[in-house]
Order: sequence, then C-alpha cells, then structure tokens
Amino acid sequence: MSTPDGSAAPDKSQNSSSQDASTSSSANAITPKGRKVIVSTPEAKRLLLFRTPKRHWARMKQWYSDVKALTYPGNHRDCWLYPMPYKKKYQGTIRKTFAHTDEKVSYKAGLPFGIVALLIRYQLTREQKKNIVKGWELSHLCGNWTCCNWRHFTIEDHSTNVNRNRCFRHRQRCQHTPRCMIYKKKPLSELTPSPPASQESSQDASEAPATPFRQPPN
Repeated sequence: MSTPDGSAAPDKSQNSSSQDASTSSSANAITPKGRKVIVSTPEAKRLLLFRTPKRHWARMKQWYSDVKALTYPGNHRDCWLYPMPYKKKYQGTIRKTFAHTDEKVSYKAGLPFGIVALLIRYQLTREQKKNIVKGWELSHLCGNWTCCNWRHFTIEDHSTNVNRNRCFRHRQRCQHTPRCMIYKKKPLSELTPSPPASQESSQDASEAPATPFRQPPN
C-alpha cells in the first residue's frame, strides 16, 4: 500500500509485532490466555515480599509460631536456638521454599526464616525489601546461625555480613551498625549437635575390621 505521494506506507503489522515482542520480554509480561508467566528468582522474591499471597502469609505466620514454640527460652533477649540435625547438608541456614501459581504468574523462591520473621512482624522497610531482591542477606548480630530471635537479625550486603566474623573471632571492638552482639556468640559445637550415640556406635561398628568369633569363658 502506498501513500498519496507515492511513497510506501509503514507496515503496521511489523510495528505491532515488534511491540508485542518487546512487551513479552519484560519480567511482568502477560502471555496469551491460557499461558502463565514463569518469573525469575529475583522477581519471585519481589512478589513474595511486596505482594505476599494470603495463603503464604498464613503459612509464614504458622512457621514463625511453630519455631518460636520450639525455641523460645523464656527471655526475649536471649538467642532462640533451633535444634538442628547434625547432618552437614542442613547446616548454615534455616529456610523454606514458597511456590505460587495463579492465572497469570507462576514462581518459586526460598526465604530464610529470619527474613520471614522480620516480614510478618512488619520489621522490614521498603528499602530493605528492595535490597533483598538485589541479593542482600540475612545477618545474625549474635553470630549464631541457628538463632531464631528476630531481634538479633538485620539485612545487609554479603561483604558486611562476612566482615562481622572478625568481631566474633577476635572479640574486638565492633564498628558495625547495628553493632554485633559479641557477648552472645556461642561455640559452633553448641550450634551443631553431634550424631546420636546409637548412630555413632553403629558407624564405628561398620568401620571396624571383622574379628574372629571367640567362645566366651565359662
């Protein structure tokens, strides 16, 4: 099709297709009816933190109540130490995965207990939520990774989180904000229980060399 002056008219179908392609590439694109958008992990965290589905909000509150009932020592200032299993694959974090699907989106993301506790107690600022989406971490001011007391949590970048280990290792004067609770730091052996005696004995028995049978004395 040409214009009155004889020049070619722009192809509207090409323009519309290019606009559709750019729209579908965005994180919040709406796909054709019957299809869902599977969002990335950062976007999933953003949706969980800023637009928490009611089902997950109830699940988070129940998780917090269960953990508090299991760990609360009777003093809100003390560490609430979670009784972790001794297996190494469970060490270093206490977290839960939240998956959501509706008519538009589908996503799944894991959150540490500390972030969930701060979220449901309305202790996370908007800026902290944005930083969590960017990759900031939960940090234990007490230095005990099994602690579940939300008063001992903060949100910060990875380098600051790791740098706090100097305060606990050398018992030096803390320069962080908020400050480290150096006096609450416990030995790692108290945070990671040893295997049960029955399993230790069975493991030792399996590793011990076989010995010939001996008749017990009369």
